[in-house]
Formats: sequence, C-alpha cells, structure tokens
Amino acid sequence: MTIDICIPVYKGVKKRWGIKQTLKSLQRTCDVDYNLIVKTGKGPIVEKRLLCLAESKQPYILWLDDDIQFTCHTWASRMLKRLLSKDNIGVVGVNEMRPNWRKYKPVKQGSARIIFCGCMLTRKIPGIMFDTAYEALGAEDIDYLYQVRAAGYTVYQENRIVIIHHKRLDRERTREWRENKSNPAHKSNVDYFIQKWGCSWN
Repeated sequence: MTIDICIPVYKGVKKRWGIKQTLKSLQRTCDVDYNLIVKTGKGPIVEKRLLCLAESKQPYILWLDDDIQFTCHTWASRMLKRLLSKDNIGVVGVNEMRPNWRKYKPVKQGSARIIFCGCMLTRKIPGIMFDTAYEALGAEDIDYLYQVRAAGYTVYQENRIVIIHHKRLDRERTREWRENKSNPAHKSNVDYFIQKWGCSWN
C-alpha cells in the first residue's frame, strides 16, 4: 500500500535540523511505499498544506514537519497498521522527543484529544479540510484534529513510536512567543480557534 507524505515548509525559519536532514532520515527509515509532496514558501502554512492536498492521490497522508528525525525503521508500517486496524481511526500520532531530552516523556497509548501534529498519519475524510482562516504558523493542525473528532473519528496516540523533533533556533520558541507577545499572527490563530471551538486546546 502506498501513502502520500506531505511536507509543508515555511521558508525563512532557521533550524538546527531542516528539510534536507528530514528527507535523508525519511529515505533511510520509511518501510512503506510513498509519494513525496513538498511545498515551500512564505505566507500561511495552511496554504502549503492545501497545495499538498491538491496533489495527493492516495487515501492516506502522512503530514510531516520539516524538522523530524526518525529513530527506527518500522515507524511507517506500524502507524499504517494502527490506522487500518479500525475504520473509525482518523489520525495516528507518535511520541515526540526533543534533542536535549535524555529520554522521552511517555504519553498515554490510545484515543487522545490532541497529539503531536508534526508527524501524523491521516485518512482522507470527506468534508474535513484545513481552515484557511489561520494565519502564518500554528493552530491549523490542532483545528484539523478537532474536526476529525467532531466527525466521529478517533485520534489515536501511538506512544511506542518515538521521533525526534528538532525545533527552531530561537530556543524552541521563547516564552514571549508562547505567550503571544511577539507573534501577533499566532495570537490571532489562538483567538480564532477559541472563537470557533469555544475552548483552548491547552
């Protein structure tokens, strides 16, 4: 079975580990057949996601950030096996580890409200699409998970698959960024998410 691997790349962000390293790690470790779709540019990341979707032909898509390092050679087949194990599983996520962590922080296996979205395998579900109201980076992927759950599908956390997430060079987003003081577009996304769903995902 073939999947599409879609990588939306936000240009202009410096990273320790970028798209070239991610692609090398992917090529070395992916144990299923796949079509690679990469879209690069500035502007809202949701635009790149929609361009990826327009080219996607397979019923299953792995959404991948451009700063991911894989730690084993069976992650893809295990994610696909989990997704196909039940018709009501809409998304499968993995356990995230940062380069500076001595060990990963375990999360609960099974149905989850949200997951790490930088490496998630999804099935195409009619009517579910990334919301173009989100600006720049942030929240559009969490919104997608909420749509999946609202449609009656399960978001599944596969905690036995661990990937390394290399983040930005600016100290993995500063406290000011997280508190939305230095990123008006992110604050706008958070405000829109709360307005749309009536809650925050935190």
